Amino acid sequence: MIAKLEGGQRQSISVPELVVLARALEVPPIELLYPLGQEPQVEALPGRNAATDEALLWFAGRHDLFREETATRFGHGRQDPESGLHEWYETSYDDAAYPVHRYNEHYDLVWEWQQAVAKARQRMPEAASLDSPAFRNEVAHLRENVERVLRSIRDDMRRRGVAVLPDLPPELEHLR
Repeated sequence: MIAKLEGGQRQSISVPELVVLARALEVPPIELLYPLGQEPQVEALPGRNAATDEALLWFAGRHDLFREETATRFGHGRQDPESGLHEWYETSYDDAAYPVHRYNEHYDLVWEWQQAVAKARQRMPEAASLDSPAFRNEVAHLRENVERVLRSIRDDMRRRGVAVLPDLPPELEHLR
């Protein structure tokens, strides 16, 4: 496959081939599509260049690269002459990307919960022992705050109809 691409015999590869290639190169697959720090721009869509970081964020569901273009090109229904708004709208990008946003928040919070001990050490460098009551209270406080937000995110995901919630590590199973 690589030899054919380099030799010009193939112009593209499939998604499974991209993933296998990324694994072989030991890089995230998205890095093959959007080489951060290597190229200032990439072809986000055929014939459409964009800043590499913005294209990557769009591909990952974290940024609507085409928001302004969509707003000016794709009106639906009759347009109200006073407001300029259309009678009917497609699902907004933010609504469509909701699961991606919430999954990202969820993973970040689980990581934060797991880092509570290290964070408490930074906040309390004077703690002589990890077993000190003050240190244990600080860790508990940090974890309780994260758990409260995680619980809220999971409840919101259920309300919004997300059928499969992100996995939780065994220590957080009580939030299921």
